[in-house]
Amino acid sequence: MGHLEVKNSKCSRPLCLLPLITSRIVVVVGHTGCGGIEAAYNEAHGIERLKKGTYSLILRSYGSFRLHMAPASGPGEEYIHEWIQPIVKLLPPGPPAPPEKRKEVLNELSRSNVRSQIVNIKNSGIVTDDVSVYGLIYDLETGLLSKVE
Repeated sequence: MGHLEVKNSKCSRPLCLLPLITSRIVVVVGHTGCGGIEAAYNEAHGIERLKKGTYSLILRSYGSFRLHMAPASGPGEEYIHEWIQPIVKLLPPGPPAPPEKRKEVLNELSRSNVRSQIVNIKNSGIVTDDVSVYGLIYDLETGLLSKVE
């Protein structure tokens, strides 16, 4: 059994999916309270920028991923901007959700992102049709995993 952390990527470099060739099951796991999801939502709606220091925190936590998959722009705000664009595109048009609905909307966006990553993996050309790809969301508040349909 192997573990591959692809993060949020269309995986434009097929090499990142190489370990999946021998896997029969692939699990894509997103989580509630995701800073990347919130950054995409905020950018799409012109809401506050990330707090100072958040970019470096995100980049540090995605350091090994960044070495292999980072866009040419490199570290910094531009990198985060490029990294969240696939998530921004998942948002339906319209105004931002009212504050009381924001958490629910962000959690649904996390689920949408997992579904999108499943499609990306299935369409990568690297995994075969006999590979099962599943999506889960880890709820940071409850510690529960739920299947993404």
